[in-house]
Amino acid sequence: MSAPSPALPSPALPFPRVAPNQWHAFGGVWRLTYRRWLPWRSWLVCAGLLGVLAGIAATTNPKGDASAYFDWFGSFFLGVLVPILAFLSGAGALRDDLKPGAVDYLFTRPVRRPVYLVSRYVCHLACAQLTYLSAFGVMVAVGIYREIPGLAAGLPLLLLAQVLTVAAFVALGVLCAVVVSRYLIVGLCYAGLVEAGAGLIPTQLNRLSMTRQIRELLEPLAGAASVPAGASVPAVTALPPGAGPWGTALHLGVFAVVFVALAALVFSRKEFSGAPGRE
Repeated sequence: MSAPSPALPSPALPFPRVAPNQWHAFGGVWRLTYRRWLPWRSWLVCAGLLGVLAGIAATTNPKGDASAYFDWFGSFFLGVLVPILAFLSGAGALRDDLKPGAVDYLFTRPVRRPVYLVSRYVCHLACAQLTYLSAFGVMVAVGIYREIPGLAAGLPLLLLAQVLTVAAFVALGVLCAVVVSRYLIVGLCYAGLVEAGAGLIPTQLNRLSMTRQIRELLEPLAGAASVPAGASVPAVTALPPGAGPWGTALHLGVFAVVFVALAALVFSRKEFSGAPGRE
């Protein structure tokens, strides 16, 4: 028998191994995200929706009635319309990434799943915030057209409320899209149990309702507008001790962080099926 030939030494790699750069991954996610907002058809749809919003806001808000305007801003615009659209936007964006063809490409990239999901949320949120600024401009234009007193002084609080609403409900949409494919059903259950259920309970349990916190954030504007000129402004009793603009911002920021963290945890452990192989 012939002696076995000695094992040949493995050739050295021509290049040193390079660790994945997460910042480069974030840049790639950003380029993929903002390009989805560039097609002119999406802007035409956005312009049409803004026209509908302007018509509804102009016809439902009486001229010079600041109390009704601020109450409508918090109860309908930021209490119903923006949360629904932000939720659908965040959930739909992530479900597009979880399609079989996209999954095959996504999971071959040198980026960790939690890093990708957080990057996706941040990039999508940035684009969404810029888009919702146009809706905010429409609401301000309607307020100017209706000669709403105190509008200029209330703009910072109104803008803060909108930014917080979009951030929280985009995060909720991302979480629901990661957990189940039928995220709309989960969103309806959440709206019924938490926003419409717990939000109406006159205890500290209503702090679980994000839309209620937004309405309470804007109550000082509506309350001050309902006070006759020269009268003293009554104290706002709807807000619990320690609440206010920054307290509400902290609460909703915690909600958004928790939603994204849970989504990243589920996303990192969940198995996805790619596209079927071609014969």
